[in-house]
Amino acid sequence: MPHRYAVITDPRHLARARRAAVAMIACVVLAYIAVWACYLHTTVFAIRIYAPLPFLIGFYVFHSLHTRSLRLPKDESPLLPDPFPLIFFMGVGLMTLMPFIAIPADPFMPTTAYTALIGVPLIAAGIVAIAYGLFGRRAIEPACPNCDYPLAGLSLPTPCPECAHPLEPADADRQSAARTTRPRVLWSGAGSIAAGLLFIFLIRNAPDAFYRALPGPAHRLLASIESEALRTLDTDALNPTQRARLADRILRERARRKQPIEINDQVDWFAHEIAAGNLDSTFTDRYAFDGFDLRIIHDTPVPAGEPFRVSIAGAPPFYSPDIDVRYFFAGFEFDANGPVARATRDYPLYGFDTTLEQRDRNAQRYRESNLTPLPYPTHTLAIDRPTRVRARIIVFVIPHPWTAAPTITWHDDGTYTITPEPLTTHELSAETTIHPSP
Repeated sequence: MPHRYAVITDPRHLARARRAAVAMIACVVLAYIAVWACYLHTTVFAIRIYAPLPFLIGFYVFHSLHTRSLRLPKDESPLLPDPFPLIFFMGVGLMTLMPFIAIPADPFMPTTAYTALIGVPLIAAGIVAIAYGLFGRRAIEPACPNCDYPLAGLSLPTPCPECAHPLEPADADRQSAARTTRPRVLWSGAGSIAAGLLFIFLIRNAPDAFYRALPGPAHRLLASIESEALRTLDTDALNPTQRARLADRILRERARRKQPIEINDQVDWFAHEIAAGNLDSTFTDRYAFDGFDLRIIHDTPVPAGEPFRVSIAGAPPFYSPDIDVRYFFAGFEFDANGPVARATRDYPLYGFDTTLEQRDRNAQRYRESNLTPLPYPTHTLAIDRPTRVRARIIVFVIPHPWTAAPTITWHDDGTYTITPEPLTTHELSAETTIHPSP
C-alpha cells in the first residue's frame, strides 16, 4: 500500500503543531548560538564539536512527540499546514549540520571557520528550500488510497473505476496530498545559495573587506581572538573606553586558552600599547601577573642530613618584543630565619619550569651558548626535620629594548630600589614544608 499524507485540520492538533514548531525553531537557534559561543569563547575542542548535540536531540524529541500525539495510522505521515513543512525540513538540515559546522572553527583558520559557520548554513538552507519548493506537497481532494483516483462524484461503497480497489465511505473523508511547485520558495532557496557562495568567495579572497564591513563592536570583538580582524582594525582611532575593552578581552582570552600562542598577535599589540603608555597601569599589572603561579620545588627524595637543592618554579605569562617581564630573587627563608641566596642580578621568566632536572638540561645548553650563570635561583641545604620554606621574588615590567641593564639595591629595612624605574613591580611569595625521607 502506498504511503499516505494526512492533512491536519483538528484545532487541537494545529495548536500542538504550532507549539512543536516554536520548540523546534528554538532548538535550531540555540544550537547555532552554541556553536558561535564556542567559537568566540574557545574552550575544549570536544565541547566545540558536541555543543549543538543537546539541541539536536531536543529537536528530534519534539518532532517525535508531536507526530505521536496526532495518533495517525502507521501508513500515514502528518501534512502540516504551511509553513510548518518548510520549518521541519530546514530544521532537520541545519541541525544535522551543526556538529560538523563547529569542527573547523579554529582560531588559526578564521576564514575556514566563517565558511562553516555562515556560508555552509546559507547553502544548506537554500538546498532545503529548493527541495521543498520542488517536491513539497499540498492537500488535495479525497482520492483512491491505491491509485489516487479522485473520489468526487462517486457513490460509496463502490470499486475504484481505475483499479477496482474497494472504496469505503470513510475514504471520502480522508484527505491526501499531492506534489506541488512553490516558485517563491524556489527563488528564496536560490537566493540563499547565491548568498552563501558569495560569502564564501569574499571571506576566502577578500577577508579584509569582510572585517571592515562589520559593525564596530563586532569587529572589535573578533579582533580580540583573530589576527586578521586585529590587523584590519584601526586601533589608532579607538577611544580610551574602546581600547580598554579590547585589552580586557585579550587578557581574558589569554587566561581562557590552553595555548595562548593562538593570540600572540593580540598580546603583542597589548604589550605595544603598554610600552606606549596608552593603557592604564592596572593593565600592566594584569599582563604581568594574571595567572602567575609561584611555587617551591626541590630534589626528590630529600635524604635526611644530606644536601639537596631547592628552587622556585611556576607558570609565568609570556612576553612580547615591546616589553620585558623579569624578576629579582629576594631569597629563601627557612623556618622564618633571614633570607639566603638573595640575588642582585635579574632573571628571565623563561627560567620557570616544572622540574629541576628539566631546568638543568635547559640551563646547560644556556651556559654552553652564553657562558653565563644558571638562569634561575637555587640553593643547596641539608635538613633533619620538617622545615618550613618561604621564597619571595620581585617581578617587574620594563620597556624593551632596555636603555640600561636593570639593577636592584636591597636596603636593611627590607625595602629595595630598582634602576631604571620599571613600569610596574609586584611581589610574589610561596611557602611549603619540606619533609626529609627516613
